[in-house]
Amino acid sequence: RRFFRPPEGGTPNNPAPCRGAQCVNNGSTMPPESPSQTPITFADMLAGKPMVSAAVVFMLGIAMHGYVGGNLAITLLMVVVMLLPALLFRARPGVSAALLAGAFAMLGQLAGRIEAFRFPADHIGRFTEDTPRIVQIEARIVDPPRLLTSPMNERPLPPKQSTQADVVRIFTKSGWRSASGRIVVHLRDPHPRLAVAQTVRLAGLLSRPAGAENPGEFDWSDYYRQQRILASLSVAHIENIEILRADPPTLLDRLRMAARVCLEVGFTPRQATDHALLRALVLGDTDPQLRDVQAQFVRTGTSHHLAISGMHIAIIGGLALWCLRLVGLRPRAACLTAMAIVLLYGAVVLPNPPVVRSLLLCLAIGLGMLGRRSIDAVQLLAVSVLAMLVLHPLDLYNAGFQLSFGSVLGLMIFSRPVMRWLASFRDRDIALAADLQARSFWRSARSWLRHALTEAAVASSVAWLVSAPLIAWHFNQMNPWAILASVVLAIPVLIALVGGVLKILLTLLFPGMSGMLATLADSPVWLMRYSLDQLDRLPGSNHVLPAPSPAMLAFYYLVLAVPLLLRGRPRWHRRLRFAPALCPVLLFAPVLWHGAPMQRPPDECRITFLSVGAGQCAIAQLPSGRTLLFDAGSQSGGDLYRQTVQPALQQLGVKRIDTIFLSHANFDHFSAIGDLVRQVPVGRICVGPTFHQDAGHNHAASLLQAETELAGVPMNTLARPAKLALEPGVSVEVLWPTATPPGHDNDASLVLKLNVRGRTILFCGDIQAKAEESLVSRPGDLAASILIAPHHGSAEQTSAAFVKAVGPKIVLACSAVRLSGKQIAFDQVVGSAPLVRTGRNGAITLHVQPDGRMSVDTWRTGLHWDWP
Repeated sequence: RRFFRPPEGGTPNNPAPCRGAQCVNNGSTMPPESPSQTPITFADMLAGKPMVSAAVVFMLGIAMHGYVGGNLAITLLMVVVMLLPALLFRARPGVSAALLAGAFAMLGQLAGRIEAFRFPADHIGRFTEDTPRIVQIEARIVDPPRLLTSPMNERPLPPKQSTQADVVRIFTKSGWRSASGRIVVHLRDPHPRLAVAQTVRLAGLLSRPAGAENPGEFDWSDYYRQQRILASLSVAHIENIEILRADPPTLLDRLRMAARVCLEVGFTPRQATDHALLRALVLGDTDPQLRDVQAQFVRTGTSHHLAISGMHIAIIGGLALWCLRLVGLRPRAACLTAMAIVLLYGAVVLPNPPVVRSLLLCLAIGLGMLGRRSIDAVQLLAVSVLAMLVLHPLDLYNAGFQLSFGSVLGLMIFSRPVMRWLASFRDRDIALAADLQARSFWRSARSWLRHALTEAAVASSVAWLVSAPLIAWHFNQMNPWAILASVVLAIPVLIALVGGVLKILLTLLFPGMSGMLATLADSPVWLMRYSLDQLDRLPGSNHVLPAPSPAMLAFYYLVLAVPLLLRGRPRWHRRLRFAPALCPVLLFAPVLWHGAPMQRPPDECRITFLSVGAGQCAIAQLPSGRTLLFDAGSQSGGDLYRQTVQPALQQLGVKRIDTIFLSHANFDHFSAIGDLVRQVPVGRICVGPTFHQDAGHNHAASLLQAETELAGVPMNTLARPAKLALEPGVSVEVLWPTATPPGHDNDASLVLKLNVRGRTILFCGDIQAKAEESLVSRPGDLAASILIAPHHGSAEQTSAAFVKAVGPKIVLACSAVRLSGKQIAFDQVVGSAPLVRTGRNGAITLHVQPDGRMSVDTWRTGLHWDWP
């Protein structure tokens, strides 16, 4: 089979159709059949696209790699055994096609198994465990080191550095030993001279990449596993980094650096965010400054505009081809030059699946144009998919890969039929009369603008319908305004993209004009940010969806493809031609049926203790739907709100916090509160009697006070013996401190008892010996079903008596993975009651049923306890 559609003249096996009044068939004459008499069926559509079938079968094989085992050599032998008869039975197309399909499926399954499970004997993953271990390795830097700054919250932390490296050697008991494999390197102290192509010696903690610890949290372990990265190295000090040698940068490295310098020069510090956005749009670079802007793109459903995709490649290639033809270059030379420009642009931007797919597709189309062959876009897309999956089979599971190829395939298949369907509503006589009239400039401009907007709306609608289920599958999100937002942002994004490319080229030719060029390039970026901000204000801009089941996904795309599958069956095609109109109903149905991916049963009280490292955060969802928050902070650094708290709130379906209880003015208990009150409606914040006094000498706490005042959230002071009746059967009792506590900081923490239907949960904050001793003197008040261990599960001299006075059925502790000496000692103090720590088990969920039954589940380890 040919890769491209045969020319219209036909082939010896497929002669061209007759065009005369009659044609000869076995010596007899017969009139030609009209198109209505010989409808094109779905099978006819695939008849000239062998690579489509090959790509589909190959993908099915990859998807089965985890379910079908066997010896690799035997599998490869079976592929050869299938291919040989397929060549011998070419005269029997059915048998040959079945054998070829089986061979391609087994090749896909073989490629998936090799990519997922076959690693060399000296791979760094064989030296790696879940528990971090101290190692010394030599590696070559392969990724430009990125500087990671902390969010601009109440206490910004020093910047960190991250890169990737290929391991060369590792130091073992028997000395230096050769090793292989790629690792992620995290540097707590940024190294100013670290660069690509350097061979360095690193000493740090080697471990596996962290998996998801909380609901909605990003799973870095799975993400890196798809890239065959099984280890990460954390380097604490700059003294643990030694540069052994530096290879000269390659031509590609110098080219990428020059492009970024040309884009940056001329921008002022006040334009830093606009420059970062333009750099992400044109070159695909990420920047911490774009944290909030990227969140807006995600909420408005327009993140595809920001990511380098086929649209960017098509715009660059089409603009280059148009300019070259405008200056009079011959078609063949213009096509070759445009292909070279597209290749150059693809080399400058960071590689990712959409870029590679777009490059392959553009090159295939260019080769078809140069060879004067008929260009079948679907066939070429299948060739691109097959080429990428042969190199990286596990990209099949990547969200970017699925969204990129799925959206492009949908645009290729559905855009033209939808445009023809819209055109059928126009009166043909009126349209013909309008075409015969003399057209003025303004009439032509209006016609072009109407057609362009219609095409943009159709393309956005088709892309949204195709990609929305995949977005719900991977990200549990859907935006009903995504079509409108895509159309609105299309023009400023197009102008900004072209302006950014011209900024690089013109700065390279005229360095003295960099300031003026930066100002011109900044204007469409400002317009894009303004439009994005207005779109983000639309009501209901982000819905959280439960992940659809595989059966639901299959049914959705089957309904979407009904008009294609029924081609050639006029009666059924006419009856079911509007079946794709059910797809938006299928998309919105989960929004109407479910409130969140982790739907809470009616009348259940659920308390989720998030794993935040050295800190504490508990989300209590009451039977009536009200939500309480007990602290939200961590000492472990990072953007706690956006990385952990916000995804968990979305997964749990929380859209409003009624009351926040802050135990005391320590950063590890409130670091995420400032971001939270800016993003989520909050009813009130309750603090202890010393919080405002401690904020006088605690800069982070004073900034939090300013944030709450700006957001209009009142701060109420609580002290013993206050009691808050929240709803029938639910109350919060304040056990400590009194209005005049004996101390500050930890011993002044709020100690709260949450009463839910006869069950009690005791929150202890960070109290230590003095407060515990005072509370033990009133053992009747302390008795509780669940104990949230004080001071993150640290032992004091009074801890044994305190735990005995509480008498819990289970003890929960919010702590980091690595425990201090006092925390290790607390494990012995607890006694017979189970002790569950978030650092060991991930998030912990406590369920209280309407009849008082309790259960505890852990997110990562899957442990479970029940109490009647």
